[in-house]
Amino acid sequence: MTGFAEYLIWQQQDHVNGTIISDLKNSFPISSNVFYKSQIDLNHPKVHLFFSDLSILPTNVKINQRYIEQYNKHQMIISCRNALTKLNKGGHFVCKLLDTFTRFTSGLIYLLYHSFKSISILRPFTLDPSSSQRFLVCYELKDPLNISIIQHLNYLLQFKETNNILEVVSLKCLIEPQFQQYMANTNQRLLQREVQALTKRLWFINQGNNQQVC
Repeated sequence: MTGFAEYLIWQQQDHVNGTIISDLKNSFPISSNVFYKSQIDLNHPKVHLFFSDLSILPTNVKINQRYIEQYNKHQMIISCRNALTKLNKGGHFVCKLLDTFTRFTSGLIYLLYHSFKSISILRPFTLDPSSSQRFLVCYELKDPLNISIIQHLNYLLQFKETNNILEVVSLKCLIEPQFQQYMANTNQRLLQREVQALTKRLWFINQGNNQQVC
């Protein structure tokens, strides 16, 4: 997301005002109207566009790539809660994340699905097609917002071990026909691209090894 934020600031020049919540202070050139903070203030004014990067995995634990979604559960709940509470009416939420296969991740996306007028899951061509990274783009926060969704996210954050939370909403919600079909089609489409990219990469590796042997 750093690159995306940097591009947006460069594109808008002095017409953008914002805050970057990060421990990596001054990690890239920014406008004089953009500031760094380690956490969001409770009284921070509402914004029109909210970014979050959940593709950065913790460095203090051994990562199992098969279950990559479990490592950022706590941060994902916080990001969704902050987006819903800090966005203006009609604001947009852009979140960079990894796989979207588990009931936990799908459940949070389901809550956003009912909080915004529309959502999209996409992978820009600038991302490595063999990676699991993707963007969740939520368009136009609804007004009035269902306060019970924020209350539910706050309730989830009360658990000390959020990594043990397996689901956010009931299975009955996730099999809502339109939502279920969209999630299934999107995951299948992105998986096919990953497989094709990995197959192509493996072919080039084998070709390189064969040439070296010859």
